[in-house]
Amino acid sequence: MSQALTQTGADILFSVCSRSNSKLDYSHIANMWCSTSTQVTNSFQSWVSVLQDQRGLSSTVGAWNYPSALLIGKPGNQSLTEQIGQFAMWSLLNAPLFVDASYISREAVIQAITDQTLLDIDKSMDYPQGDIILPENDRRHQVWAKRLPTPPKTFYRYAVSFLVDSDESDFAVINFTDLGIPIDWNLYANVYDVSKKKDLGTYTQLFGVRFIFILTF
Repeated sequence: MSQALTQTGADILFSVCSRSNSKLDYSHIANMWCSTSTQVTNSFQSWVSVLQDQRGLSSTVGAWNYPSALLIGKPGNQSLTEQIGQFAMWSLLNAPLFVDASYISREAVIQAITDQTLLDIDKSMDYPQGDIILPENDRRHQVWAKRLPTPPKTFYRYAVSFLVDSDESDFAVINFTDLGIPIDWNLYANVYDVSKKKDLGTYTQLFGVRFIFILTF
């Protein structure tokens, strides 16, 4: 099938699914493949389980891992924060963003899925997809990070997200060394809050993460 589609010369996205082994790389025959063995349901716990299947995988232009469709906007057991959080996490995974628009009615959800910064994070393929930086053994509270291309005269740039299954104002504190930045560099980070579209100023060494931020060093 892959060869037949290629021979047509048409622009076709060919997707395959093999839930029996989500760790296989199908880039030699397809543009996109299902990369989770978990059946996704409309709950925070379900899509967080999917995240664990994504660790260590590769997703890039023309060869995308497809974790699952986004479940935001659908009636179910997810809070608004959890729905927007899924979109943010999928952006850190370089994942295809498929949404059933017939369910979307809440303004906050619409703003999230049309947020140009989140879309740019998702489309950035210069570095590997994001991964957990701390802690690895807690599915309810995790910090994920994805390296991004750096603007001129900067050293590092990261999208950092705190994964939490509540609408409470919990946050996690990260040290810049958690991102692999040598402590003796004495760098400071300019912090941008994606959800509030607001610059939060500069921080050194420690920073409290809530939802998703961009740190530029």
